[in-house]
Amino acid sequence: MAADAPDGATDGMPDGIPMEGAFPRLLGITQVERQPNYAKLTLTLDEMHLNRLGIAHGGILFSLMDTASGIAAGLGAEGSARGTVVTLSMTINYIRAVRSGRVVAESRVRGGRRTLTIESECRDAEGALLATALGTFQTLPAKA
Repeated sequence: MAADAPDGATDGMPDGIPMEGAFPRLLGITQVERQPNYAKLTLTLDEMHLNRLGIAHGGILFSLMDTASGIAAGLGAEGSARGTVVTLSMTINYIRAVRSGRVVAESRVRGGRRTLTIESECRDAEGALLATALGTFQTLPAKA
């Protein structure tokens, strides 16, 4: 991982690894850390991420936390891949608006085997809480 923050960000966080998949790449999401049952992702807000009020669109924060949750769900406690994981439901609570800078989502699996419960938090570069989410995810059986 690169040690410098992109586009003038000064939060000291590594840039991260570009994500697989067209949607996360379109949003500019990068993976900072991944461990069993845990993921940390980031993106640097740009004009395309803002709504008509000039603040981050809620869908951007939701997408960041949903993506982090899926990655956290994909790697089991033993470090083995769980396979394909899909979102069944996710509830988000918006706490504070953000206009610019880097936003970070951290997701942790809290329980389950085939149906997983995952908690997520989204914070700004200074650590202020922007949103929380609680999701239910399901692992799909491998195709024969």
